[in-house]
Amino acid sequence: MDDVSVVENPNSASAVELIQNGDFQNDALKNTPVAWRMPGNHGLHGRSVVVEDPHDATNRSLHVVASGPTKDLSNHLETTFVDNRELDQLKEYEVSFRVR
Repeated sequence: MDDVSVVENPNSASAVELIQNGDFQNDALKNTPVAWRMPGNHGLHGRSVVVEDPHDATNRSLHVVASGPTKDLSNHLETTFVDNRELDQLKEYEVSFRVR
């Protein structure tokens, strides 16, 4: 997984990126990424870690290993928005990410 992004008010002068560390570039290889939590079977086993992209050695991404199904309170990936921002139902958001 790479380039995780949630942009508030996309395509406007007031666009704001809400995801912190969505590109994993500054994380240490073979470690859990900074600002991300991986409870349950998606991370407690220690196999979901930042890796070097096999097609681009200059890029890092998050290798996710799930050893069971996802659930709403565990077994998923999560992070907190920048400055603990909350979503506003009156604003538009653009969500994007890359997975392989």
